[in-house]
Amino acid sequence: CDVLRSFDQLAMVNFGTPSGGFVMPKKMPDGSIDTKLIERDGEAPSVRWIRRDGQGRVESEEPVPYEGYDPRMRPWYQGAAERGGLFWTKPYLFFTGKIPGVTAGYPIRSPGGELLGVVGVDIELQDLSSFLAGLRIGETGRAAIVNEQGTVVAHPQLPELTAGQDDTSTVHISRLDDPGLLRAFNAYRIEGEGANEAELDGELYRITSRGLPPRLGEDWIVLVAVPENNFVGFVGETNRQTLLLSLLILGVGAVLAGLLSMQGIRADRNAQLVIEQRERLEAQSRTLSAVGQDLRVLNPYDADGVRLMTESGSEAAGVRRCSAWLLEDEYLLCIDAFDRTTASHTEGTVVHVGRMAELLNAMRGSPVLAISSARLDERTHALHRRYLASLGIEALLLAPIRVGGQPVGALMLEDERWREDWPQDTVNFAQSLAAMLSVRFRDHGSGMREASREAAEPPEEPSPEQAKDREAPAISEASVERRGETTVLVIECEGPSEADDGSRVNSFEMVNLLVCCLEGWRDRFGVAALSVLGERIVAIGEPSEPAAGARLMAELALDLQAQARSHDPMDRIAVRMGLHTGEVARASLGVEQRLHELSGPGVRLASFLAAMGARDQIQASEATYLLTRSHCLYQDRGRFYTQGFGEIRIFLLNDAQAASEVLA
Repeated sequence: CDVLRSFDQLAMVNFGTPSGGFVMPKKMPDGSIDTKLIERDGEAPSVRWIRRDGQGRVESEEPVPYEGYDPRMRPWYQGAAERGGLFWTKPYLFFTGKIPGVTAGYPIRSPGGELLGVVGVDIELQDLSSFLAGLRIGETGRAAIVNEQGTVVAHPQLPELTAGQDDTSTVHISRLDDPGLLRAFNAYRIEGEGANEAELDGELYRITSRGLPPRLGEDWIVLVAVPENNFVGFVGETNRQTLLLSLLILGVGAVLAGLLSMQGIRADRNAQLVIEQRERLEAQSRTLSAVGQDLRVLNPYDADGVRLMTESGSEAAGVRRCSAWLLEDEYLLCIDAFDRTTASHTEGTVVHVGRMAELLNAMRGSPVLAISSARLDERTHALHRRYLASLGIEALLLAPIRVGGQPVGALMLEDERWREDWPQDTVNFAQSLAAMLSVRFRDHGSGMREASREAAEPPEEPSPEQAKDREAPAISEASVERRGETTVLVIECEGPSEADDGSRVNSFEMVNLLVCCLEGWRDRFGVAALSVLGERIVAIGEPSEPAAGARLMAELALDLQAQARSHDPMDRIAVRMGLHTGEVARASLGVEQRLHELSGPGVRLASFLAAMGARDQIQASEATYLLTRSHCLYQDRGRFYTQGFGEIRIFLLNDAQAASEVLA
């Protein structure tokens, strides 16, 4: 009750037990605090309200009919019980009152580890909606707060739309009569946070999206949409309202941080911790002994060695995943990752870390990164958004792999549970595994750089004797081949065709660079044919098992993207790529059959994906996504209509968010 009186933003406190019992102190409109009790001693639950006056004295007890409420079925109870720590729900409608809010849940356990119940604290969000309703942004500008899925946290229309709803979900932003804010959210999904322009019904809008600070524990975004003509005559007022909005965000952060600090109760589990530590030490010692005696671990060309290490490492450390990574220039390449929940190995994932300065600095200066929550830690927040979040990973223990004092890779222990701290024996264990891998990487670390340099060099010109042999060529018939389930990569380069000085990159130079790379990597990625027309390049894979061929072409697209970024760091040339797996017609032309005309539905759809994408992005169709999603990272862009194919679903491959940050 004292907590409810101290914090105006709190609506009620809930306590549920494993047997279904429930206690709920609730703040009433007159300032008094009443309590709802649900007891399940008999067959039918009994419910009663204890009414109090403003001074806290009991005035009456009222039995009420049972409405079917069971705390064990509520998301705040289930989430906290499963996580074993603090859990925040998504926005929803409270069972009592039917108003939107969020709940923070925390489990209470006995010294022996038995779940005694879960405490939940409800926070009403209607004050945020009321603030946004009264906020003046120009004449007709609007603001909203949503989560990553588009569920509305606060908006001037939210109280009206949720009034009288029977279900517990709140409203998606697409249901609001607010096309400007919907466009701002769609722009955020595609390009990340930042400012942009959009034309709606012939009127130009200024749209902005900004994420709340990550330390708040929720991925909430503030959206603002203002017509361009509103900006005349109210710059000072807009600045004042922007300041108020910033103060609101800070206020929300202060409240959530205060609630976080209230969860300081920890049960005494010293005896259990000693047993667990002894078991961990024994398992880790056995693993280090077995791995250290296996020569395959030290052989950089034996994949079974690193597989043994990741599989044994995840089991001994008691984490969900263990992975080994090679650091090359601005990229982390996954050599192998083992997931205990699926008992499966994956490899080949590429994460762009060139703009993650905090992470790279930490890897260079720290012997190990023991992170309780990768989502909230500034060093790993970007890595979590681009890689770990899609796997459901929360805690991270990263041990840099060093050669000559410099990081050349990393060993990661990844867990889905929030960890208050990582045990020192597990930290030492991770460092030992990383030290073993450093021997493996000593000779293997420069392989990717050498391959990139060799691939970027243009092919040798034919000798005069070879050129003479090609005089008076014979005429041959065109050979046409049709292929199903072939992955097509289309690259569009857009920019100036001529350089005005020696420092400016032109589009033809970029096309030449990418074609040289494609020719150099033809065998490595299984490129069957190339076609170049102006600033457009088309490449198809060799006929093979569809999933393997699609994966190689996706990796090829990522490597070409990296080459383009390295060659044009100022981003003067827009390089867009499209990937699709479908039917392709290949016509081989000429005497030596080295020229190709590539056409068919697969080429047309891949060309559409490349043409409609943003600069420095790789867009993939659903067909390619389904074949490669186990090895590549994607961001769902949504569904779009295209002539000849109807409605299609489009995905952004891997590092689309990093490209959007450059634009912002």
